[in-house]
Amino acid sequence: MKTMKNLLAIVLALFLMGCPARSLFPLFTEKNLVFNPGLVGAWIDKDKKETYFFQKTEGKNYIVIVCHDEDTTQYITQLGQIGKLWFLDSYPSEDPTNYQFIPTHIISKMWLNGDTLRFASLESDHLKKLIEKENLKISHTFLKEDVLLTASTDELQQLVLQLAQDDRAFPNPTKLIRVK
Repeated sequence: MKTMKNLLAIVLALFLMGCPARSLFPLFTEKNLVFNPGLVGAWIDKDKKETYFFQKTEGKNYIVIVCHDEDTTQYITQLGQIGKLWFLDSYPSEDPTNYQFIPTHIISKMWLNGDTLRFASLESDHLKKLIEKENLKISHTFLKEDVLLTASTDELQQLVLQLAQDDRAFPNPTKLIRVK
């Protein structure tokens, strides 16, 4: 019985987490980019046992290495300010060797307060509901059930400003604590 409850809790958590929307185009132009040395270093999510390593790379970019158990994923991440809000744009750091795969951008809203970093990715399921109800008009297509934004950088910036205060658009922020 205990195993069944644990399994149900895991399935429910995965269902509620959803999937991030992806974009073909970046969220930022060069004028929006900012480099914050306060992001550089190691960050841990104690609940999920994930570690994030932010490293400075070319220009105002970061290499972000995410370690979870035996898996490691690496992204190029940019920090930018749109209005008074901070966002991250992350995409795979390696060019795909197969031309059939196109790297896409994941857009996240970000909060940095001392040694606490929180971010929440733009939620595909919420965008899908808005699009289906015709409450949101933005260039997109669907890949299986997920939204792939095909909008320009300017349109993406308008979208994140429009949805920035909607907790359904940027749900369940990941909370990281700086490793000292």
